[in-house]
Amino acid sequence: MLAKRFPEAQAKFEQVVNENPRFAEAHNNLRYTLRKQGAANYQKSREHYNTAIELKPKLAEAYMYRGEDAITVFPLKSADDVIEKNALN
Repeated sequence: MLAKRFPEAQAKFEQVVNENPRFAEAHNNLRYTLRKQGAANYQKSREHYNTAIELKPKLAEAYMYRGEDAITVFPLKSADDVIEKNALN
C-alpha cells in the first residue's frame, strides 16, 4: 500500500478476507484500498469497515477512516449545514 498500488493491494486483501473472514484488520485495509480508488467504491468499502468494527470494536483505524469519509465524501459547507442536518434528523 505504501507504493500506492491500490488495485494490487485490493486483490491481496480480498484473498486474505476470503481465507479468513474474521480478520478485522484485513477488512479495514481492504476498505482503505477501495476508497483510495475512488468514490465509486464507497459503498463496498463502507461494508468492509463496518465488518472490521463489528469484528473488532476497538480497532481505532476503522473509526479514523470512517471520520475521513465523513469529511471527504460528505463534506459540510459550514456550521449552518451541521445545524440544519441535525435539525432534520
